[in-house]
Amino acid sequence: MNKLARTLVAPLAISAALFSSTALAADSQDLRIPESITINENMTLFDVSNSTVIGPSGYALAAPQKVTVIGVGSASSSDKYYVVDTWTGPKAINISNRDVTPIFNDFLLNKTVQINGVAALYNGPSYDTYSGASLSPQRVKVVGTNGSNYVQINTWMGPKWIDKRNVSE
Repeated sequence: MNKLARTLVAPLAISAALFSSTALAADSQDLRIPESITINENMTLFDVSNSTVIGPSGYALAAPQKVTVIGVGSASSSDKYYVVDTWTGPKAINISNRDVTPIFNDFLLNKTVQINGVAALYNGPSYDTYSGASLSPQRVKVVGTNGSNYVQINTWMGPKWIDKRNVSE
């Protein structure tokens, strides 16, 4: 691999930016989002807009490497995509029939937890997706996790995310 290619295929940056689960296609909503994945083969990066895959970005990821997953992308095909934050911004990778190893950190998944204090509700697992609503202290069941910072719960407004620091078991 030449020097320019190694520069373009640099390790991925960790990001707090995530996509809203409301923008996902119905067929991708059942895809659990791992905290990270290990890619075991070279992969093309795809441009995304509001979690919708637009097309190839002109960049690729070199294997093997561990990358942080920040969401799920959707496309008109039945292929499944994870959205990752790269050195060129958020990009999607097609994981259908590909050699990837998901790494989950969902120890709170399906557990009932206590909301401590008033907790802001987010449309996605990121502070910049604030819904304008919040919940007072109560017990809720965790239905999704993003690995490290947020947990997903069902609310009167549909599935929403709360900062994991606001809950205890």
